[in-house]
Amino acid sequence: MIKQTLIGIVAIVSMATIASAAEINLLFSYDSDSDTTTLSYSGVMGVDHTTDGYSSQTRNSLGGYVSGGEVNVLENQPVGNISYVGLDSPTTGAPWATPGYLYPSENSGDALRFDGSMLMGPQDFTATTEISGWMKFSGKDLAELGFDASEIANGGLFTLDTANGDVDIAWAVETVPEPATMSLLALGGIGLLRRRKK
Repeated sequence: MIKQTLIGIVAIVSMATIASAAEINLLFSYDSDSDTTTLSYSGVMGVDHTTDGYSSQTRNSLGGYVSGGEVNVLENQPVGNISYVGLDSPTTGAPWATPGYLYPSENSGDALRFDGSMLMGPQDFTATTEISGWMKFSGKDLAELGFDASEIANGGLFTLDTANGDVDIAWAVETVPEPATMSLLALGGIGLLRRRKK
């Protein structure tokens, strides 16, 4: 229970830190105990949609995907329950270089997808439409999602250049529990054992 509370606090603080810089915030969090990476997203769409009812979206039973610079969380949405706006230029600056398509073990939340040609979201979305959700990738660490060590340490910001204006997307990466935290816990445990022996 304590561990879950700590993870929740870390996630909230991490998202709050980057929230002021962007419309959409992404947090990639790796839990070393369960060997699971969770992609959480929240914020507002940032621009108004252009087209309604994108009903030809291909869906698979595994629920969305992450690919090189792309995020797709449309799998739980009814056909026709998606709107989108085109991009004036391909997505650039998204750091993860996920090879091929990595499918989550489970996902939940509002529609969101950005790729090289469009930004998708809930039906009839406007610049102030709020979104949130998550995808979990069991048995996958941050390296398998395509992050290298410098990207894991720094986080960053990139922009989607849509037909209706720019949308800033902030991303952060974390490991829970952090190695330094585990070292402190281990030292504390050793100290308790020594006290008991005395």
